[in-house]
Amino acid sequence: STSAEGHILRDESIKSLLLTNWNLWDSLFYSQYIGSKLECHLSRGENKLKELLAKMGYPLSSAKQPYSFMSVNSRRNLKSLLQRHAP
Repeated sequence: STSAEGHILRDESIKSLLLTNWNLWDSLFYSQYIGSKLECHLSRGENKLKELLAKMGYPLSSAKQPYSFMSVNSRRNLKSLLQRHAP
């Protein structure tokens, strides 16, 4: 988003992970920050992402379904869980 002066602002919302069109797995996997921190381009990085989702309490099947189909409670708690468990 941009400010009134036309400067680019950092979007702190969870939607910045493209969750509106993707699923949680892909959003985290392809996230510039989390994807690179976990080294998702490597097989050990995929395992780290699986561990992160497990710590957050998201089954892999839930993380790979469209975000809009996830339970309301899962979506509501996502930001706080990411802040608590993400690198």
